[in-house]
Amino acid sequence: MQSKYRFNLFVFILILLSSTFAQTKLDEIMQNPGRFDGEAVTLEGTVIRYVASPTSTNYYLLQSDYGAVIKVNTAEGAPETYGKYRVKGIVYIDAQTRQAFLSEKSRTKTGTASEQETTSKPTTQQRTQPPIQEQPPVVKESSDNTMIYILVGGIVVILGILIFVMTKKKEEPAFASSQASAPAPSYGGGMQSTEVSESSFSSMPTQKIETTQDSFKTIKITTSAPKTLKFIPGKLVITAGDDKGKEFKIAGYPTSEGSIVSIGREEIKGERAHSHIQLLQPTISRKQAEIISVSGKLYVRNMSETNLTQVDGIEVQPNQKVELKNGATIRTGEVEFQYKV
Repeated sequence: MQSKYRFNLFVFILILLSSTFAQTKLDEIMQNPGRFDGEAVTLEGTVIRYVASPTSTNYYLLQSDYGAVIKVNTAEGAPETYGKYRVKGIVYIDAQTRQAFLSEKSRTKTGTASEQETTSKPTTQQRTQPPIQEQPPVVKESSDNTMIYILVGGIVVILGILIFVMTKKKEEPAFASSQASAPAPSYGGGMQSTEVSESSFSSMPTQKIETTQDSFKTIKITTSAPKTLKFIPGKLVITAGDDKGKEFKIAGYPTSEGSIVSIGREEIKGERAHSHIQLLQPTISRKQAEIISVSGKLYVRNMSETNLTQVDGIEVQPNQKVELKNGATIRTGEVEFQYKV
């Protein structure tokens, strides 16, 4: 019974410790976004606004108990305003604003804002105002956060003392005998549940593309894409080079500007690799061009100042964006694509 009591106490302290970190993680991300870029995190907070965007990915604003606010891109339905949620996703940095936002993978409702919290809800006039276009301000660390860090430190010290005492204390003979004959216990919680949580992003359902990597010589693309990424209508057909006649579909990565597919010589890893066409020729820039899907239209933006991208034989200037219509061709170095719907 003593051993079971100690184990239950150990699990309770771990749960309390992980819950404390979950509540402060949002504030830490907004204070130092570069540290969490590309990292899978679990956040807890209150939804204070939901925006259904007609031109890009829908999103909502998640606020921590200490005032920090982060933008969460979602492909699911609208969450309940002023509902409390636990959200899992990946942190990214917006290329234009340099502010952090979260690409949602899953969310779970944990409750509803208390009566004291709801007194600060916006008025009817404030709710009718257009969505905020800027990233939420970063909230400076408060004395409340300092108290939380002290509390966490105290819990860690207590946990260390308990583990030390349990390790040093001699077991009773009867208990030692039962331990020798019994199989090693398998703890269904604790470490196992952590491993499942971290691997869920890599094992999430994907949408298959019929092409395979081995079938191309001049480009490199992934063969699948997470369901959170939207496939761009139509396909790209290679019309010049060693891969002439081969075709493939592309999926855009959701941003505030629209769904974007990057093109270039650099190799990209992680979730963004599913929205990247890597060109294998040395005459291509690391960041050559981007295909942007917004409001039902496609655009090509040239990202290189030395190797200009051509659309239908016309050179696109650096940072210039031109519309990509059905049948149009994109030429980068020795590789030429034709967009077909």
